[in-house]
Amino acid sequence: MKKKRSSVPILAGLVLLAATGGAAVYLLAGPGDSLRSLLDGIIPAEKTPASDGSAPAQKGRVGADRKSAGSEGASSGPAAGTRPADIAAAPPAKPVQPPADTAAFEAVLEKARACCVALEYEEALRLIEDLLSGPLPKDLRSKAERIERASGVFLSVLAGISPLELSDYRDLVEVRLTNGNSVVGRILSDSPSKVVVMQDYGIKANLSRDEIDRINPLPPEKMKKIKEAEYEKFRMNPDAVRGDAVSCFLLAEFCVRNGLRDKVNALLEKGLDADGMFQTIVYNEKAKRIYRQYLYFKGKKMDSMSRRAFDSIREKFPESVFARQAKADEQEATVMAQPRKTPAEAPANPAGSDSKTPARPPETSEDDWGDDSGDDSEKPAPKPPPDSRGGLIEQAKKLMREARAREEASEPGRPDADAELAKAIAVYEKAAETLEKALKTNPEHAGWIESQLEEVQSSIYWCRKRSKVS
Repeated sequence: MKKKRSSVPILAGLVLLAATGGAAVYLLAGPGDSLRSLLDGIIPAEKTPASDGSAPAQKGRVGADRKSAGSEGASSGPAAGTRPADIAAAPPAKPVQPPADTAAFEAVLEKARACCVALEYEEALRLIEDLLSGPLPKDLRSKAERIERASGVFLSVLAGISPLELSDYRDLVEVRLTNGNSVVGRILSDSPSKVVVMQDYGIKANLSRDEIDRINPLPPEKMKKIKEAEYEKFRMNPDAVRGDAVSCFLLAEFCVRNGLRDKVNALLEKGLDADGMFQTIVYNEKAKRIYRQYLYFKGKKMDSMSRRAFDSIREKFPESVFARQAKADEQEATVMAQPRKTPAEAPANPAGSDSKTPARPPETSEDDWGDDSGDDSEKPAPKPPPDSRGGLIEQAKKLMREARAREEASEPGRPDADAELAKAIAVYEKAAETLEKALKTNPEHAGWIESQLEEVQSSIYWCRKRSKVS
């Protein structure tokens, strides 16, 4: 007869096994996990009653703890034992914050455009720079970049151009004179004996009371109409009628100087559309203008003015071809100014000489050109011959007077300067031919004729150099 087994050992074994398994699970749990939480990941949710609404939040927290505990698991997908329901219960990720209000961006763009209309390009650039430094929708960024480019080009193009004294149209008067003429300007002083009026370019008109018929106020609207009429006339100028980038610049410059600000941006935009190198073209145009002035003063032997123009082009437009050309011209003029010597002449300062006038070294140094303050010990200029009617010398004098008048009228910036320059060259050349003939027929006045011929040839040289500048 078999002995009946007791069930007590079996039950005890099961209890021991359960306890051991529970302890193992607890020991294997990571930091921050609990037995209950691990079980929540294994036991179906419907078998894990929740006493309150804290269960979903707890599950979300556990998911976050797991993610922070091991990045490898986070990157490879849901952790082992994580159910879709647990993922859905986690709090949603924060949405990407959209850029600031588009309306605020549009307002900044409108403000930058208003600055451009007022020709305040520096302020427009500052606003656009701040706008582009942050997040910006693509379409608004494109608009901002277009404003930035135009503002930068226009600022460079208008650099150095100052409005004239009367360009603001404030407190202006028209002084009608007894001879029928009139003077427009701003009254600086008014006394019983005279009236001083400031005109454009800083010109002051001192008018006595006897020559004044009446003084009428000049409203800004009327002054603007006067300037607009001048603008339409200037548009017919040969240099402005071509419609290219240079013409657009010249017209815009006229408008800035004369207070026609509302026309400036359209002209600059037209110039930029006409040539993508608008900024470079204007840079060289400004340099060429000063270079022509330099040549004019050089030909007129106005040394202080030519030096001022030379320094200006080197400082303001050092990268231009005209700055390099002016440097070469200055060196050439220094060589030309050296006293002429014949083979029979002794050196100006031979070794051991006791002469008090030292020989002048060649002035080819970049920082010491054309110093005309020294004494070249030149011989006094020969006296002109007495006036005689109908002779070659008298004809030469008349031609030289006309040529010099034409040369003065060809000063850069004056109306029809190029046409006057061409006439000056032609008359100077005729005067040179006449002087050469007079040298043969009047040898007794050879000294004076040669000195005049040298001056005429020098004027022809500098005038021709100006006529070739393009």
